[in-house]
Amino acid sequence: MHNTKLHAAILANPGMGHVITVIELGKRLAGSDSFNVTIFALEADAACAQSHFLNSPGRHDECNIIQFGAWSRYSV
Repeated sequence: MHNTKLHAAILANPGMGHVITVIELGKRLAGSDSFNVTIFALEADAACAQSHFLNSPGRHDECNIIQFGAWSRYSV
């Protein structure tokens, strides 16, 4: 029988409180061996601490993290 993992894609709003919570959720899902997890993190203009946290080596190996720069709905 072919056994495949589900893929969870999670969007994290800018801000450390949102990002940390989403990463913890992603780790729990990935740790269950039932999910592959991708986290999409939106970066705020002044999110230096958030960027350092997301780029720290070895802390989030369970999840694939993709960062997007700041954007504005008014620039579209």
